[in-house]
Amino acid sequence: MSRRNHHPVATEATIESLEGLNHYQVLGLTEAARSEEIKQSLHVERWPWHLVEEGAREFATRKRVEAYGVLNDPATRAAFDKQQGYSKGHLAARIGDETSVWGQTWLILFAIIAFIMVIGGPYHPARAIGSAFAPDFKEVFVRSEPQCALSVPCEASYRREFQSSSDLWQKVLNGWLPWVVPPVVAAGVGLALRPVVGRVAGYAVASVRYAGRRDGLTRVLMLVLTAILPITFLVLYWLLPPDAVQQPPGG
Repeated sequence: MSRRNHHPVATEATIESLEGLNHYQVLGLTEAARSEEIKQSLHVERWPWHLVEEGAREFATRKRVEAYGVLNDPATRAAFDKQQGYSKGHLAARIGDETSVWGQTWLILFAIIAFIMVIGGPYHPARAIGSAFAPDFKEVFVRSEPQCALSVPCEASYRREFQSSSDLWQKVLNGWLPWVVPPVVAAGVGLALRPVVGRVAGYAVASVRYAGRRDGLTRVLMLVLTAILPITFLVLYWLLPPDAVQQPPGG
């Protein structure tokens, strides 16, 4: 006698609960699933088969095969998404949430940029800001006379200084702000734009899916673009300012 005959009520309840699941849920996925995840879904056991009655197990297998047949084909998947009422905006939000690979990549890269700015010190940002905004900006070495005992010979030293016809700008450029502001701005850009980057990438993927095509290539292209933007920002940050004054007079 089959297990279904032993537990008809439990089996029918299990089948009824399975019938209430959509194709994504049957495969243990969400509507944000990658095309590759759907391809592999039949090879991943997502059901506690030892707790499921034989009759329900057979029904679940049929449901999984049916769901796979619908979702693994981009055209029928797009039709199913529309039938379920998933708009592009809904899919974009689900695919590109803040934990998406695009948002995380964006945040990590800007965190690295902020760290590089800290390591690089204040001279480069002071040079960049001063050359762009400070009137009559110039970078010089200033001689510092040593305080030495008369009997002990000592040499003068030089320190780098940024000068401007504006006393306020001169104080800013030679103060603590060039140490703090650039890395804080970089970290802020990473945090503030992370959800935007994820949503934009999610919308691009959702648009491709709505057109009945696989989303794998689009996901990769959006990841490359997400990485290129911060890297371009960093390159411009280092290239745009004028060259540094290399050594003190007569050095």
